Amino acid sequence: LRRNQQVEAVREIGDEVAHEIDTTALMDLLASRVMALLDAEGSALYVWEDEEQMLVARAAQGLLRESLLDRRRLGEGFVGAVGEQRRGLVANDFPCSPSVLSSRSESAGAQAAMAEPLLFRARLLGVVQVVRGQHGSPFDEEDSYALCLFAKQAALALEHSRLWAELNESLGRLQVLQEDALRVEKLQT
Repeated sequence: LRRNQQVEAVREIGDEVAHEIDTTALMDLLASRVMALLDAEGSALYVWEDEEQMLVARAAQGLLRESLLDRRRLGEGFVGAVGEQRRGLVANDFPCSPSVLSSRSESAGAQAAMAEPLLFRARLLGVVQVVRGQHGSPFDEEDSYALCLFAKQAALALEHSRLWAELNESLGRLQVLQEDALRVEKLQT
């Protein structure tokens, strides 16, 4: 029953995020929805930045709100490990996990953590992470399944948003070229 409820919730989230084309608003919406879906106390959405070769936290809420704009190399910390391995991780004793960075307070008061890569056609778009605090229950297999489904919806929504932004940018350049061509034509006549 719980799995069916989570699957239905992911479907509803997919419908909702499909209509959001502003990337910043989309990331905030995704961070909020995944937290509610998994009864988490914190969430963060890291986006892969090709130029920097880093995962950058672009949305963060709850226990993870301090991670906003954090940067992780592939393989660095819990989130970096998920990005590098291209598969989800669950750590129900998060502060003691070997993937947690010792130099930072990556655990942020979290007892349990779970993360999934955001992949589109095997291309890394980012990583979504959720945490539960000291009094939260551990993440289970159904939570992991729900986060995996959510990550697929989130990846599609982020790619859609990226393509929309790219299309608008191309359209803007085309309009400038068209205006320039009209000006040249008027000067020649």
